[in-house]
Amino acid sequence: MPLYFFSFFKAPSCILKQLVRIQRNFLWGGGLEEKKLCWIKWDHICLPKNQGGLGVKNLELFNTALLSKWKWRLIDERQGVWADLLRYRYGHLPTKILTGTTPQVGAKDSIWWRDILSIGRTADEDCFKSNVGCCVGDGNDIGFWKFKWFGNNSFGELYPNMYAKEAFKDVLISDRLSRNGTDTEWHWQWCEELSDNDAHHLRALKQLLLDCPFDQARSDRWRWVPDSVGLFTVKSCYSLLLQYSNTVVLESNVLDAIQKLWKNDVPSKVNIFGWRLLLEKLPTRAALHHRGILNNPHDISCIFCYMQMEDCSHLFFNCSFVKGVWETIYRWLGQSLPTGLEG
Repeated sequence: MPLYFFSFFKAPSCILKQLVRIQRNFLWGGGLEEKKLCWIKWDHICLPKNQGGLGVKNLELFNTALLSKWKWRLIDERQGVWADLLRYRYGHLPTKILTGTTPQVGAKDSIWWRDILSIGRTADEDCFKSNVGCCVGDGNDIGFWKFKWFGNNSFGELYPNMYAKEAFKDVLISDRLSRNGTDTEWHWQWCEELSDNDAHHLRALKQLLLDCPFDQARSDRWRWVPDSVGLFTVKSCYSLLLQYSNTVVLESNVLDAIQKLWKNDVPSKVNIFGWRLLLEKLPTRAALHHRGILNNPHDISCIFCYMQMEDCSHLFFNCSFVKGVWETIYRWLGQSLPTGLEG
């Protein structure tokens, strides 16, 4: 897997489709010239084993998680020369990455920069932005109006009228608020006069910020919410992206059986077969008829008893011939066959 390219460039969708096709053909036994049936959706296969999948990497989400590390580095690493260069080229990096509903890109911005800004965004949500929290220190790196640094909403959302009259929308906390010992100093700049209602809201805002944990002796910090210690990892980001994209819902008893299945010390191909059986995704006659391969209704009867339709439940548990096989196996193990069991 070309991890270096995946960690620096956004992979084109056509390349991802080709890579997934290779993976899918390998899993189901197909090749370049031969195409075989895919019995389980690829999104399901990419789920972790404890969630009912095989744990195969979803390449698109893995690419997104690797590129998201650059987003984290852009806001968290301030000392590098490369960060100074990007700040000179694009401005305040946390504001660019963590604010706004659409990527703030210019006509002359590089393709890499545009990809970094757009990665992880959907039509109505930004996965990265919604999972980054701020820890206020000296206020030199966190925006006063646009960031959620005191409560669950930004002050621009709480006080839209005052925000509209703010002279500099991207102003930082330290530009509007400073501490001199126990005294708080305010530095407001408005593009028009505040109304009486705005003045009332401003007094309320000042009163609210008197209890703000503002510490000019330390720098602002960022916290990655999914991680217990607040540090970004590609693994936690990938798991988060899987949760956002997961549409597979399994019954609790099936999921519990699959989790127990993986604990068995048997060859991998046996585990895979059992996994497909529990999901009822084996090429039984009923399944082949459902996919339009067997069109004659007489061809879907059980190959052993010819009495009922051959699906997973009947073929492995309810067929009279198969029950005899299970009784023989249990006698050989010195056990009695449980009665009243359904597949």
